[in-house]
Amino acid sequence: MIGAGVYATEIDAAMVNAEAQASDELRRSLLASTLAGLLIFLVVSVVAIWLVRRTVRPIRRTAEAMRDIAKGEGDLTRRLVVDSRDEIGELATQFNAFVSRMQEALRDVRRSTSSVNQAAEEIARGSDELATRTEQAAANLQETSASMEEITATVNHSAESAEQANQLVVATTQVAREGESAMQRVERTMADIDASSGRITEIIKLIDAIAFQTNILALNASVEAARAGEHGRGFAVVAQEVRTLASRSGDAAREIRGLIDTSATHTREGTNIVKQAGDTMREIVTSVARVSDVIAEISAGAREQNTGIGQINTAVAEMDTMTQQNASMVQQTSTAAADMSRHAQHLSVMVGTFILGNDSADQTETQKHSPSSGQRAALPRPATDPKPRRTRPVEEEWETF
Repeated sequence: MIGAGVYATEIDAAMVNAEAQASDELRRSLLASTLAGLLIFLVVSVVAIWLVRRTVRPIRRTAEAMRDIAKGEGDLTRRLVVDSRDEIGELATQFNAFVSRMQEALRDVRRSTSSVNQAAEEIARGSDELATRTEQAAANLQETSASMEEITATVNHSAESAEQANQLVVATTQVAREGESAMQRVERTMADIDASSGRITEIIKLIDAIAFQTNILALNASVEAARAGEHGRGFAVVAQEVRTLASRSGDAAREIRGLIDTSATHTREGTNIVKQAGDTMREIVTSVARVSDVIAEISAGAREQNTGIGQINTAVAEMDTMTQQNASMVQQTSTAAADMSRHAQHLSVMVGTFILGNDSADQTETQKHSPSSGQRAALPRPATDPKPRRTRPVEEEWETF
């Protein structure tokens, strides 16, 4: 029993020692594992931090550059450093290419903006000068329209006067023709009177011859009565009376013949005068007909001038309307040019917020593409004329316009 108790005690002691050794080994194992874990954690942390910094730094630089560009304060001359050939390096390479393309595009935009600004200024100046000239042309057209209205009134008055003169000439022509007809009738009447005077003269000659023969017969009867003596005395008295009557008839016939001759002479003179008056009336009728034709032509020409001036007035009114429309379009062009210049300046200010580099080269290129002051075609300014506008030739005004 005593031996068994000793053996049990040794076993317990051995077990306690074994437990103590096991606890020490476990403690040492846990400590080694912990130290190894901490060491591995530190190594992994350092490697992770190095990898994160290596990866995040280029991305951060890219993000900062993109943020500067997005805010409009970026320097497009900067480039990312490409120190690897992985995805980060490819990203940096593509970003540098993108920034280069953007830099070139903004340079082109800056050059184009400068050219557009200069062109807008040129357009604005040209529009202002064209507006001034258009206003002068409108004033000239208004003066021309007023002058054409005065000319139209004058031509209308001339046409009315020519028409009245034509009517008067037509009436005068009719009166002259009636006078010519009357003169022809008078001429025929005078010819008839002349013929009648001739016939009366012949009759008077016949009466004179009869009176002469009667006187001779009475003389013969007186001679025979004287021979008869006392028986022929009565017959002698009768013969004497017959001689007296024959003598008186002869004297009267001679007087009538003288009167008829005088009347015939006057009639012939009147006939000649009437012929001359008829010729004069015919010449007057011919002249009046010519005057009527001339006045008719003048009246027709006045009507044509009136029609032509009406067409000119219509054309001037249309040109005035077109000039007003041109003035409105010029005003719109000037406003559009001012807006374009303002937008170009705003765009230039926006582009100026970026740093593009090679500013002197860009300015030289801009001056090369933009028209210089020496090469720019100067617009002709409207010439000032101290004289009244109506005294200038119309062709010169239109040529200037």
